[in-house]
Amino acid sequence: MKLILVTGPSNCGKTTTIRNVFYKLCGRKKQKASNVLFYNEEGIGYPLGKDFEAIIKYKTKTVAFYSMGDVKSCCVDALIKYAEADVLIMALNNHFKPFLTKDNMHVYQDFPKHVVIKSEKFYSPTWVEKIIDAIFKE
Repeated sequence: MKLILVTGPSNCGKTTTIRNVFYKLCGRKKQKASNVLFYNEEGIGYPLGKDFEAIIKYKTKTVAFYSMGDVKSCCVDALIKYAEADVLIMALNNHFKPFLTKDNMHVYQDFPKHVVIKSEKFYSPTWVEKIIDAIFKE
């Protein structure tokens, strides 16, 4: 599995960025798009419903999305839950630096990682394009 982390402080737009990657790959139909295998936004996130999780088929890859990156146990659960996906795009609050960072992935040596560090509190389409490019980058 390839792991793409969108990391930054609380309320900097990690979920917005991940959601816009999803929209770019599937349109805004959420679970109704033909390439969406699973979509859920009920009962996850703080406040509830702010975050989402999904699995899609994009070209030759199975891509999982998990935007609730502010709770460490949820991040670990997502790594386990989506281990069979080709790619996991996941939010990660940067206050977990000792837990998972680009330079501290010793527990997860078996898959390539890409980290988008997001500190600005606004959305940029260039981040979306970087993440989409990283899906197929070796």
